[in-house]
Amino acid sequence: MRRLLILGLFPVLVWGQLSLSGYYQNWNAVRSGGDYDLMLFRNRVRGDIAYNLDRYSATVSLDVRADRQAEASELEASVREAYIDLFFNRGDLRIGKQQVVWGKADGIFINDIVNPLDMRQFLMQDFDNIRMAQPMVKGSLYLGNWTLEGIVNPKFEPGRFAKEGSDWEFKIGIPDSIMTPVPRFNSAVPNYIHENKEELPEASLENSEFGFRLSTFLMGSDISLLYLDGYNDFPAYRLDSVVPTLEGFVPVRLDTYMTPFYYRSTMTGVNFSRPFFSTVLRGEMGHFSDRHFGDLEAEQFFSVSDYFQGMLGIDLSGPWGSALSFQGVRRHILDFHESMMEDESQTMATAMVNGAFANETIGLLALCIFDVSNEAGLLRFDLDYRGIDALSISLGTYQLWGGDDTMFGQFSGNDNFFLKVKYSF
Repeated sequence: MRRLLILGLFPVLVWGQLSLSGYYQNWNAVRSGGDYDLMLFRNRVRGDIAYNLDRYSATVSLDVRADRQAEASELEASVREAYIDLFFNRGDLRIGKQQVVWGKADGIFINDIVNPLDMRQFLMQDFDNIRMAQPMVKGSLYLGNWTLEGIVNPKFEPGRFAKEGSDWEFKIGIPDSIMTPVPRFNSAVPNYIHENKEELPEASLENSEFGFRLSTFLMGSDISLLYLDGYNDFPAYRLDSVVPTLEGFVPVRLDTYMTPFYYRSTMTGVNFSRPFFSTVLRGEMGHFSDRHFGDLEAEQFFSVSDYFQGMLGIDLSGPWGSALSFQGVRRHILDFHESMMEDESQTMATAMVNGAFANETIGLLALCIFDVSNEAGLLRFDLDYRGIDALSISLGTYQLWGGDDTMFGQFSGNDNFFLKVKYSF
C-alpha cells in the first residue's frame, strides 16, 4: 500500500517541478508610403517548458511562425532553445542550444557577437529573436567577487539574410557589374560579377569557436574582459576566376566569379558600467583582428585589416518615471585603403526613451539610431497598452532614411506602421 501511494504521488512530484509559459503574437505591418500595401502578416506561437531541481534544470523553447509577405508565405517551426543547467558549489554548466549575451549597447552590436544574427527582417524585431541560439557549452566559475565564464561552440553557423527579391534583401555590397580597365588596349570593358555557392567551415574540433569573459565588481564599477576566437558571421568574397569574351583578340566583356567564404577572427574587448546616483555610465570597446573588407582593386577582391569599434553610453532618469539613454559609437578600420568598399571610420549615435505610465498600463518605447557619417538612420516608435492581464496591444512605426548606399537608406522604401497583439500564458 505504501509503495502504491509513493508511485501515485510520483507524477504529482514530477509535475510540480515543471513550469510552462509562452505567448501568441499577431503582427501586421503596412507600408507607410505609396499604396499602404501589406508588408507582413505574422502569427507566432512560442512555448517554454522548464523543469527544475536543486542541482539541475532543463529548458526547451519551441517556436512556430507563419508569415505572409507580399505574394510569399512561409511556415517555420523550430526549437528556439534547448539546454540543461548543472549547478555546483562554485559554478554552473549550461549545455545545449542557447543564447549568450555579452553586450551592453542598445540597438547596436559591439562585443555581443557570440551568436549569429537573423537579419531576415533587418532590425524590425526584438533582439531575442534577432540572436540565433546555437548548440554550445557554457561554464561559469565563481571565485569571490570574480566570475569566469567560458564558452565552446563546436559547429559554426552563419548569420541569415532575407531572400533575394524580398523587402529586406541587402542591396549594398559586391556590385553586379563594374567597368574594368584593360591597359593593353587602352580601354575599359564591362565586368559582370557572379556569386558561387558559399563555402562553410568544415564541422570539426579544430574549427570550434571558443572564448571567455572575466567579470568583476571593482571600485563601484561592473567590468568585464572578453575574448572570442571564432568565425565572422557574415562572409567575405574571394575571386575564383575571370572568363573573358573576345572579339578577335580584343576583350569586350569579362565574367568574374566570386565565392563567399567565412574566416576566423579574434575579438578582444572590455565592457563596463558605473552608476552615479541615478545615472549609469556604460561602454563597450572591442578590437577585431584580421577582418576582411571588400576591395575591388585587391588581387582577391578583399583586403585584411584589424578593426576597432567602441560605444560610450549614459542612462538617465527621465520625467514621469521614464528612462533616457544616449550612446555614441565609433568604428574604424586600422589599415585602411582608399579602394576598400567600406568607409575608414563611421560614427553613430542613438537615443532611447522607455517607460511605463498610467499605473503601468501604457508602455512607451522610442529608439533612434543615427548614422552620423552617412546621414542615415532608423526611428522606432512603439506605444503599448497593457491594461488587460496577459494581453498587450502595440501600435507603432519604423521609419528609415539615408542614401541608397547606406545600411539604413537601402531600406528607406520600407517605412511602415505596425500593430502587434500579444497574449502571454
